[in-house]
Amino acid sequence: MAPCHVNESLRAISHCSWSVGGKLIISRQKDSTGICCDSDGWYYSISDTGDPSPITPVPPTPVPFPLVYEAGCGLRLNLGHAVWKIGNAYLKVMAIESKSTATREHITLRALRERDVPFTIPEVLYHGEWDGRYYIITSEVPGRSLQQAWWYMSEEEKEICVSSVTTICKDLATWHAPTISGVDGNPLDDPLLLSKHENPEFSCEAIRNHCIHLGMDCSTFVFYHCDLNPGNVIWDAMTKSIGIIDWETAGFVPKEWIRTKMGKAGAMILDHDDGDVDQWEWFHRLDQSMQDEGFAFVDM
Repeated sequence: MAPCHVNESLRAISHCSWSVGGKLIISRQKDSTGICCDSDGWYYSISDTGDPSPITPVPPTPVPFPLVYEAGCGLRLNLGHAVWKIGNAYLKVMAIESKSTATREHITLRALRERDVPFTIPEVLYHGEWDGRYYIITSEVPGRSLQQAWWYMSEEEKEICVSSVTTICKDLATWHAPTISGVDGNPLDDPLLLSKHENPEFSCEAIRNHCIHLGMDCSTFVFYHCDLNPGNVIWDAMTKSIGIIDWETAGFVPKEWIRTKMGKAGAMILDHDDGDVDQWEWFHRLDQSMQDEGFAFVDM
């Protein structure tokens, strides 16, 4: 398959099959042996051709799966990532050439499952890597993201949600490591932890030096999700419980980075067309809760 932008990685090859990166095939079927399904009773299976070149897509045909997120796509072929919803699963494709040694999300999710965390995380259904891109398919976490659910939640539900996420942060922070890194010791993929003047190589030493310069305690490092924006926190209204998705930037960081990152991430804002509502309500509530629990903030 000819080189394409990340958000063009999913292409039709027939009315019931689609190519992913020219190597993986997703097929729609009635057989319930697929890795995921949709509300119409279709199941989806995956097969790997073993060669990222032989699949030839049909002429431009709309893909029936919604593109639910994209960032940095269309600038260069080796930039960006995109996410499609396929039934009750998600396909994420990421360009990785500029951060080839960073910890992969499936490794982080496996480590979290081994720790038997008391909140819901996605199940990894497939992962692969070729031609400078990383591919992962994960299960859907029950509920709706705070980006969708927040404005319909009661005051009690909002309090439960904020308290639950604070507790999750506290529990994860009991997991320590001797270096700033991912769960496997590889570099942490969080560009905000790098100095603006650093080459974005995501080396553990470069990030540590910048954190020391900012005055953070680097004697030990604690585990953190590193991107608790309202799109990544899932609220299950039936069980009044929390799920968390998108663990691609998670890893061991100075404890001060937990609350500091929340205050530096513009993605913490809630989307809403009404200019009279507080779109920072999620951040303000969570920040206050984290402060009450002793999490410090470092001025950057």
